[in-house]
Amino acid sequence: MVKDVRGTWQLQQTNGPLVTMTIEHEDPHDGSFSGGNNRASFDGISGPIEDARATDTEITFRVPWSNGPIGRYRGHFDFQGALTGVTFAEGHPDQQAQFVVDSSRKMFGSM
Repeated sequence: MVKDVRGTWQLQQTNGPLVTMTIEHEDPHDGSFSGGNNRASFDGISGPIEDARATDTEITFRVPWSNGPIGRYRGHFDFQGALTGVTFAEGHPDQQAQFVVDSSRKMFGSM
């Protein structure tokens, strides 16, 4: 089974950005959600979601931001469907930030 990450939701990074995720399509068989109209954005900066997959326990994706850096994201779903994780710019994995999705606004269930 895979977690259903479709919809519009936000993740708050500890280094400042509140990233809006817009996921219109996710493959129900393998949890991939790259390409198409799947995008991320914050503060007028945006990018397509690439190399993306959600399983029952984790999520991974990358975003080539329009201002240059490529963000890498890896998170874990807890048993209730809350999501937390880490992010960093490719090339700078030592400069990580945490992220969290407000569980009062979005919980992730199975597809």
